[in-house]
Amino acid sequence: MTYTLYFVISLVIQSILGDIDKKLFYYETLSTLEDVKRTKRSTDGIVRNTDRDIKFSAFGRTFDLLLKNNDDILAQGFKASIIKHDGSSSGINVNKNQLFKGRLAGEKDSMVDAHVENGKWTANIYTAQESYHIEPSWRHLPHSRYYSQIIYRASDIKSNFSLPSFKGEKLADGIKVDVDPNDIIYDDKESIKTSNRSKRQISKASTCQIYVVADHLFHQGIGGGLPHTTVNYLINTFQTVDGIFRRTKWEGTTDLTNIGFQIKEIKIHEKATPVKNTQHYNMAKEKAWATRDLLEVFSRERYHDKFCLAHLVTYQKFSGGVLGLAYIASPRQRTVGGICSPAYMKDKIRLKLNTGWSSSKNTNGDRLLTKEAILVTTHELGHNWGSEHDAETDECAPSSLTGKGKFVMYPYAVKGYDENNDKFSPCSRRYVRDVLIAKASNCFTDLNAPYCGNGKIDSGEECDGGRTGKEGNDPCCSKDCKLIGNAVCSNVNYECCVDCQVASTDTVCREAFKGGCTKTAKCSGSLECPPSEYVGNTTQCLEGGECYDGICVSYCELNNAEPCRCENNEKDACHRCCRDQQGKCSKFGNEKLPQGRACYIGSCSADGVCKRNEVDMVQRLFSFIEKLTPNAFVEFMKRNIVATILIFSMIIWVPVSCKISCIVSITLLL
Repeated sequence: MTYTLYFVISLVIQSILGDIDKKLFYYETLSTLEDVKRTKRSTDGIVRNTDRDIKFSAFGRTFDLLLKNNDDILAQGFKASIIKHDGSSSGINVNKNQLFKGRLAGEKDSMVDAHVENGKWTANIYTAQESYHIEPSWRHLPHSRYYSQIIYRASDIKSNFSLPSFKGEKLADGIKVDVDPNDIIYDDKESIKTSNRSKRQISKASTCQIYVVADHLFHQGIGGGLPHTTVNYLINTFQTVDGIFRRTKWEGTTDLTNIGFQIKEIKIHEKATPVKNTQHYNMAKEKAWATRDLLEVFSRERYHDKFCLAHLVTYQKFSGGVLGLAYIASPRQRTVGGICSPAYMKDKIRLKLNTGWSSSKNTNGDRLLTKEAILVTTHELGHNWGSEHDAETDECAPSSLTGKGKFVMYPYAVKGYDENNDKFSPCSRRYVRDVLIAKASNCFTDLNAPYCGNGKIDSGEECDGGRTGKEGNDPCCSKDCKLIGNAVCSNVNYECCVDCQVASTDTVCREAFKGGCTKTAKCSGSLECPPSEYVGNTTQCLEGGECYDGICVSYCELNNAEPCRCENNEKDACHRCCRDQQGKCSKFGNEKLPQGRACYIGSCSADGVCKRNEVDMVQRLFSFIEKLTPNAFVEFMKRNIVATILIFSMIIWVPVSCKISCIVSITLLL
């Protein structure tokens, strides 16, 4: 009886929390990453630089992230706030020193978007061959003292396309709205401008300033109820989305590029908004929203008038597995929907259709991986910029088997493992190009113009000490970005600048990483840190790998295989496993994985056995009860028919059997 009840409770909790092994073929866990060079300080203790050199190992290789503080995703005058249950609001201070962009050491064409919070990193790492994604483990795994983050590759994301006759979560058709031009409302500041725009005019106005709203479900489900966690997640997501847009060449007769987003404002709802005889996008609902209803209610907010676009993020499941919805912009003037949309009246209700929404909960009620959420958001914003769904053609929807996979505007959610998944198709690029030419100059703005104090040396500046310099605390660089006295550089701007002078040739500017394939780098007489030299080929590196041309080739790759996770028994699961050319995953050698390494049912023990993580069952059970609604319970019963039959059988069988047992005992006594 006790075992059966434990089984049922475990099954219920597993259903509610989801299973990361259903999302990923393989992933690894990380504890605190090695922050080799946190900051530069002067003798007076004042921080002079917020650049980071972050090193860690995963997937049989070393990662050396060279990161520079970068808050370009935030518009000038950016603000964030949280709305309380009573409607009052308070500001959220965003530490811009926690936002970074950069690259991998030794990989020129790599890109990294990252932020750090309480020593824990969230990052998206792009190389020529693969993309890697780091996010907090609590979103997908039980708590463990051995790790706090997970890392996975885009190629490890499981595809729903592998299932027969199943296309996965649907990204709802974008909505086109045809209205009577007389119903369109133009404010005094708005005017219809001619579509005869030049490439030069549009490239100056290269930024769509966006307003991001998180409802109470998103704040609890993705942000864990912590305002800074929610804000940082959103900033990192839109920073990566912005990169996808800015790298796109909106080709055609006029080629447009480096056009993207800045976040002007973030608003978070702490609790559900109480309503009386009306609707609000953040109100508590027993039944799921109809997808179009949610978008229309969100579009009633007059506050959206201030922005190029407004986007709602939520954490709820929708019928049909829909993950997002947005209004599509049209290249025709005097139309509503998408970027720069004017307001209009519908049934005496004023609507501003520069809107869209996306959800981070999938069809099964599980959290989306960060990579998946980025692609869903990109898709919906693509609609706002004028893109239709990709047509089923070889040009715009190539096969994953014979080509590079579907593009981001495919009607069904792409997972991110194919090369094309985070790119716009030629069809999309043509759609968006026409809209940008017609409308971008109506509401797009210039990207933050170069200015003294941004930490980057712009034209006309001798140095730039960032905020430290503007506050007069940089001994090398003045408030007006001029070198002070005999200074030849600022420590803020160069790795090989020490005490305002070019560093000596014995100054270490990049540490070697234990188990890595590159040597310590020292300054060479210039201000830039030179590339690290490689260690000798065949030098042993992480977890049985060998170095070749500065790259750690994993143990599995040396054996013409790839890393995988053994799931056949508890002992093999905590050994090194590789997948051979036939697709079979099996144990290679007898070396055990370190204690705390994640395995298929929990984590590895000190004696090399995969054991379930010890979790607070009472706490998790109460968490389930708090989330339980009649609709959720019915959905659970539908998805778990065997458990449902077992539960109701127990409800009937246990009391009846006890009654019979009592009757038999009384009869025997008589």
